[in-house]
Amino acid sequence: SGLRNREAMNAAIIEAAAARDPRRIEKNYLESIAYKFGRRPMFIEKLPENVFYLGFVAKAFPDARIVLLERHPMDACFALYKQSYFRYAYTLSDLGTFYVAYARLRDHWREVLGERLIELSYESLVAEQETATRELLQSLGVAFEPDCLEFERNSSASNTASAVQVREKIHSRSVNRWRRFESQLAPLADYLVESGIDLDR
Repeated sequence: SGLRNREAMNAAIIEAAAARDPRRIEKNYLESIAYKFGRRPMFIEKLPENVFYLGFVAKAFPDARIVLLERHPMDACFALYKQSYFRYAYTLSDLGTFYVAYARLRDHWREVLGERLIELSYESLVAEQETATRELLQSLGVAFEPDCLEFERNSSASNTASAVQVREKIHSRSVNRWRRFESQLAPLADYLVESGIDLDR
């Protein structure tokens, strides 16, 4: 946007960014990360809050593939809550409000982006890793390689909050993990159901 602001996003930033030439945004961004990726044809930017910026991403990066990893709402909320990293996840009340807003935004992106939004189920990925991986790569136009199923052997640096997890084999320990704390999380579950979020999927 060219604006300096302590907030990650506000109306002024949106208005200023929307007035910019999207090709310039793409060029500036790719130049700013070139030191890290060189001439590699593809890389992944996986910050969870990217979902807020998908309109700008889609406009500025016409060749970008956009993947939405969907997880059971309660497991997704519990993962955010126990991470203690996201400002909207310090209380169950804030978390519920955030998730309902996220679900509405997700539905908006589904409508606006159509087939450009590639959705993947977390539960399907951990239950059927190879099948889900092959389907995802086909959607992305990327060839399958056996190493995709052994990502934990990749020695490349990972600078994320999940840096430890990327060194583990895929597992299903986090599926339905929220149920261990079902009574404590009941107010959140009740709020989500009252707000129209399906928890029976």
